[in-house]
Amino acid sequence: MLAEFECEVAAAAEAGQAAPPEAGFDVRLEKAMRADALALFEKVMSAAGQAAPYGKPDVYRDVTVCCVLGYATYARAYYAPAAERRTRQMRRAD
Repeated sequence: MLAEFECEVAAAAEAGQAAPPEAGFDVRLEKAMRADALALFEKVMSAAGQAAPYGKPDVYRDVTVCCVLGYATYARAYYAPAAERRTRQMRRAD
């Protein structure tokens, strides 16, 4: 995203166009940096979430969390309950 922003700034400078006041350099740079940081955060969380400490997971589920950078979605290992283990509802019925 930051590379795209740099290309847009360079293209606008070559064309001699001025950016509108609400799209100032600081605001656009902050948005680009936040998007890059969010993408990096999602990659790190996916790598940590896919590290399977309890053996091979049944499936990987997408999890969305809210953080300072915005909403981050990443994959996390999911282990289904063991078939031989009785559920809480089954134990309660007895």
